[in-house]
Order: sequence, then C-alpha cells, then structure tokens
Amino acid sequence: MLPRAGEGIGLSGEAGRVTSAMRAVRRGGPRCLRVALVRAGRIEEERLFRERAEVSVGRGEGATFVIDAPGLAARTPVFVRGRRGYALLVPPGVSARIDEGGSVSRLPARADRRRVALSPDARGVLAFGEARLLFQMVVAPPRCSTRLPRAVFGDPERGDWTTTIIAAFSFVAHFGVIGALYSDWVDPVLDEAVTITGVVAELGALPAVPELEVAAAPTGATPGPSASKAAQPSGGRRAGPAPQSPGAGLAAELERIELHTLGALGSLKPATAGVLSNREVPTAGLDAAARSERGISDGPTLAFGSGRTRMTPGASRDLSALGDTRASVRLDDTGRVTKLEGPRPEAHPGPPVVSGSPVSDAARVVAGLRSGFRACYKRALDERPEAAGGVRVTIQVGPGGEVRDVAASATGTLPPSVASCVAARTRQASFQPPSGGAAVIVVPVTFVLQR
Repeated sequence: MLPRAGEGIGLSGEAGRVTSAMRAVRRGGPRCLRVALVRAGRIEEERLFRERAEVSVGRGEGATFVIDAPGLAARTPVFVRGRRGYALLVPPGVSARIDEGGSVSRLPARADRRRVALSPDARGVLAFGEARLLFQMVVAPPRCSTRLPRAVFGDPERGDWTTTIIAAFSFVAHFGVIGALYSDWVDPVLDEAVTITGVVAELGALPAVPELEVAAAPTGATPGPSASKAAQPSGGRRAGPAPQSPGAGLAAELERIELHTLGALGSLKPATAGVLSNREVPTAGLDAAARSERGISDGPTLAFGSGRTRMTPGASRDLSALGDTRASVRLDDTGRVTKLEGPRPEAHPGPPVVSGSPVSDAARVVAGLRSGFRACYKRALDERPEAAGGVRVTIQVGPGGEVRDVAASATGTLPPSVASCVAARTRQASFQPPSGGAAVIVVPVTFVLQR
C-alpha cells in the first residue's frame, strides 16, 4: 500500500524511482477500492470492492472488518459512497495518513468525525490501536470466467458435425479395441475332456511307491507274537502292525535329543546361568549337570527334579509340567496389583519471627495451623495442578493473645485463593498474652508437592 522508506517519496518530498515507474505504466479504466487489515506486521485479511459498497469496522459481526479497539462501536462506517467516488470517514480518536498523487496529509486523532473525499489515486492508512487498515484505489482487474463454446448458444445447424462424428467414432473404436484385449471374449476355449485326460495320463506315469524294508530277526532270538503274526500269510486274515521305518526311528532320536537339551537348560545350575545371561558355557557346569540326578540320563526317559517328572520321546510336547516347583513365578499366577500414589501436597511453616513483646507459645500455635494450611493448598491444586510457592503471613497479636489482623502475600505459582485461605485460618488462632502488651509474628509458609 504505502511505499517503504527510500522507495516511494524521499526526504526531499519528490517521488522515488519505484513510484515514478508505477505512475508511468499506470493503466486506465474504472477504479475500485482495495482494503487490507494488518496486525503485528502481517496482512490478516484483504478485500477488493468492485462496486461502491460501504466498508465498516467494529467489534460486531456485522462489520466488514472486525477490529477490537477501545472506543470503537460495534459497526462504524469508514468508506462510504459519494457523488464522484469514495469518501473516507475518519472515526473519533483514530489517526490517518493519506497520499493523493504525491501530496501526503496526516490527520491526527480527534474527538470528532471527519469526512475526506478520496481521489482516484488516493491511498493511505488508518491506525486503530495495534491494528492498521491500509487502503488504495486501484484499477479493477479483469474478470476471468469459464464460458461454454459458442456453438452451444448458437444455431445447432451451423455446428461442425463432421468433426464431431469423426471424434465420436474414433473414441468408440479406440476404447473398443483396448477393452477387447483385456476382456474374456478373446480368451481361447478350453476343452475340459482333453484337459482331464492329460492329468490322468500324468498320474499314471508317476513312479511306484517303494516297499518298506523289514529288519531281520537276530540269530538265536525267539520270535515274539508280533513276528509270528507278521510271518503268517495275509490271505483272508488280519495283518499285524507295520514294522517301524528308519525315518520314524530317526525322528524319535531327534526328539529325544531335543528333550535332553531342554532338560540341561531348565536345571538351576551354573551352566544355565551362563547360557541365558552371560552367553558363556563353562565346561565344569555342564559336566556337573550331566552327573547330577536333575540332568539327562542314558535311558529313554528324561528326568527333572529328582525324578519326580518324566517325559518320554513321542509323548505330548506340553512343557507346563517341567517347571521347577521352587520357582517364585507359577503358570497360574495372575500377578497382583500395586496401587501407586500420586504427589502429596505439603505445607511447611517456618520458624516464627516475633517482634515487639515475646509470645511464649508462638511456635506451638503455628505448628497447629499446619493441617489447615495443607487443606488450603490442596484446594488450590484443583484449580491449578502445578501450583507451588510460598506465603508470607504477618500476624498482629493483641494484649489478650487474640489475633487483631492478618496480612498474607503469595509468591511463586500459587493462586491468590491460597493467601486468602491461609489468612482466614490464621485469624482463628489464639496465643498467650504477650508480656509487653502487643506483638507482631511473621511466619513463612512453603507449599510443595511431595513426590
């Protein structure tokens, strides 16, 4: 809006280079009003008024620009329509600065309203406290709007129907060919009978299943019942159990090795501690685990806990029964709930300072007020959770030990309600009569949150 220092009008009052260049390329045409609202050096709102509409400011929602300034009404007109253009109405108590073609005029704040006619080249600023209202008369920019083709509003018979028909057929042909490439219509037809026949032929070409090898009985051994049943012909009779294959025996051996490893790691020995925490396996610890009754054995079963629990290869893989009964955590233990307490409000009265006449029970009476001070602080925490600080209490004690007056001042982040509550609690106290007739007691009280 207004030129900066050194750009527009110099110290001599003549136009600068930027202003001269702007005036040289000035375009003709109707003028309109551009107004901007500036706060803290930033433009918050800017409007362009093409028609000669009334522009107002104020604290109400009906104003064009909402400005909360002291002494400003809910809606105050600022720019109104005149015979030859806009006229500026300077509100009472508002200062203005207007530049009309190089001549700058300053209007100081006055108690009455002033009317100033604006020229086509006028620009300026109005000061409403911390807010500024910048205005300028500019050439109305052209309106840009989207319009339909002229053929839509004209005679349909004069349209270019040849080009329209060619474009429509090109569109249909283009998307028709692409759609046919990705549709199911161009897929080849599959003969299900031929396909199933090929699958059956492939199944017939698979190799035959090899026969299971039967281990020969040792020399001189007496054949058992199962061996005699297996030797009998199967024609019309029930066959015995199938002999165990080498693969099944290997799987059982691997499972037995896995269970032995779990047993070595599940024992409460130095070897287990080294594997799980230090990542070191001392040889002596492994040897001791192997020789102990809690370790592994050469038999087909694995013993844990002095032989109380056994697991056989091929049995269930549930390891819930392999835990040590002496462990502090059980599988059926759901834990326990520990209640955590938050910070507690604390009030710490300092030693009282007595001036004037001595008061024998000043320390005892102040200590008795501690619970009341804590209640005042606890009530203030509901208003401000992070409140903390101190209160300086000045007590004036009369000749009979009564409290004549109390003054309390709070420091820190304590709300004022803490000081008033502490003063009310202190007025209810009663001291021993001072030996000299009157006394003044000063008590510093500190309020903190005990974590």
